[in-house]
Amino acid sequence: MVLTHSADAAVLSRLPVHECMNRRPVVIPEGANLRQIVALIGGSRQTEFPVVDGDGRLAGMLTQAGVREALENGDHLKDIILATDLAVPERHPLTSEDTLLTALRRLGGREVNLLPVVRPEDRERLEGTVSRQDLMAAYERALTAEGH
Repeated sequence: MVLTHSADAAVLSRLPVHECMNRRPVVIPEGANLRQIVALIGGSRQTEFPVVDGDGRLAGMLTQAGVREALENGDHLKDIILATDLAVPERHPLTSEDTLLTALRRLGGREVNLLPVVRPEDRERLEGTVSRQDLMAAYERALTAEGH
């Protein structure tokens, strides 16, 4: 999405992430091995997956591409490689109080379609995710509601 004028940014800056985030994304336990990861993500339409510890704290993000790359190393590693080995740390996760403009800017500089959302009061605990599609749908709903 390219912001065409300041009106687009104004609409996005009024919408908080919690209005469009997915509160029940597919998540991967950090101790899951590659075989378990494949089973968990098999039927999902997500392309990125939050990796969490036993308390629901975000350990990083795992991509389908990262899983495919690990699988190329052979079957003998399926029980050895863990989600925590494949997860990429998320340095600046969104909070549910951030705006969609903030989410769009974070997505804009990266080649991902989904970002983790953490609680504002506990910036480690996963609350959900927001995708480009979630963001666009919320933006379109806001434009419709405002009569654009």
